[in-house]
Amino acid sequence: MRNRGIKTVILASLVVLGLPSVTMAASPSQFGEGTIKVAYGDLDINTMAGAKTLYARMEKAAAKGCDLRPYIESGSMKHFKESRACYKKNLAAAVERINSDALTKIHNIK
Repeated sequence: MRNRGIKTVILASLVVLGLPSVTMAASPSQFGEGTIKVAYGDLDINTMAGAKTLYARMEKAAAKGCDLRPYIESGSMKHFKESRACYKKNLAAAVERINSDALTKIHNIK
């Protein structure tokens, strides 16, 4: 539990310090309004390694924000499809917003 508190403080500090971050928003009509900030000031996103790390962070944030779960866990096909559409839309928008060739290449491969 203590580690989680420390991680929260560190993440908050990164955002407050103004390090680069991308904000991802779920579709308000389906999942409520909100954003998830993904900090990447610690990465060189012009390298494939840095872009891969950022992309993994973005995937995790989009999945959380869009409540993306396997169909069996989601309880309905409708919810699963809406979550998946939200996930894809927000991930693509975040990649476009950052405008990194390496990140775009990774996104297009997936």
